[in-house]
Amino acid sequence: PVKDDYDMNGDLLKTIDTPCTRSVQFMCDAEGKLNCYVHMRSNDILFGTSAVNIPEFTFLQQIMAQICGLPLGKYYHIANNLHYYEDKEDMVKSCLSEKEETIHEMDTFQYAQDQITLEDVDKAIDILLLYVTQLNNGNYLTAKNPFFAEKRLQVFSDYAEVFRLAFCKKNKVDPENGEFYHPQLQVLYQRGAL
Repeated sequence: PVKDDYDMNGDLLKTIDTPCTRSVQFMCDAEGKLNCYVHMRSNDILFGTSAVNIPEFTFLQQIMAQICGLPLGKYYHIANNLHYYEDKEDMVKSCLSEKEETIHEMDTFQYAQDQITLEDVDKAIDILLLYVTQLNNGNYLTAKNPFFAEKRLQVFSDYAEVFRLAFCKKNKVDPENGEFYHPQLQVLYQRGAL
């Protein structure tokens, strides 16, 4: 998140923390699909790996595949030090005690593979940032997100919808609807997990 990297003046924070991400590498496999390999020096299983890193890097992988005009391949996440913090041990035990269930059996899902440009991505990021600012101010909480009609930017639509639902929850507003392109996200929404 931006707040972790920059101060209120927009200057890069000075910190003693060593970045956890060591490298992100994209490679085409033998079938011409774009695989993503992420190497982490250190990774918190609760708030790093599952809540931030995998969603963000697979989002980046989808964007890179669309820019390159390649089908989406596999995602690999390698952590040299996968851990949790002692003060979160009860949360870890709670997660481990949950009954494992299949979310949704389906064929592999792929977002629209229409090729996009870096300019498309820059514009989409600007729109997403403005949208999140508006959501933070309590606007558009019950409206469709600005990407929903744009088929080339389905991954941005799903990302924006997750933000919208989070702000609805934060503001105790009934979202009235939740629509995702990705069927597993739709199932999670219908089960109240998003």
